[in-house]
Amino acid sequence: MYGAGLLHSTSNDGADVELLAFIQEHTKERAVSIFNSCLLDLLRSAIGVYLVIKQDFDHWQTGHSVAAPDRPRIAALFESYSSDSKLAGEND
Repeated sequence: MYGAGLLHSTSNDGADVELLAFIQEHTKERAVSIFNSCLLDLLRSAIGVYLVIKQDFDHWQTGHSVAAPDRPRIAALFESYSSDSKLAGEND
């Protein structure tokens, strides 16, 4: 993730070089599969923590007048987006 610039725009410790070496050693397709597996591991951990923390936030927001966050939800950003509508717009 560091080497691809997904966490930071530049790699100061050679992660970009390590990523290229990893892809050369394992092939692009296998590297994508390994990356996907790592993301699923992170998601499994995050979901468990989210469910516990969400209960507290819901309680604070409904029972103690704590304001909800005002930033857009990620799901809302992609709500009306579909790949078909994007492709249709590109052909216009």
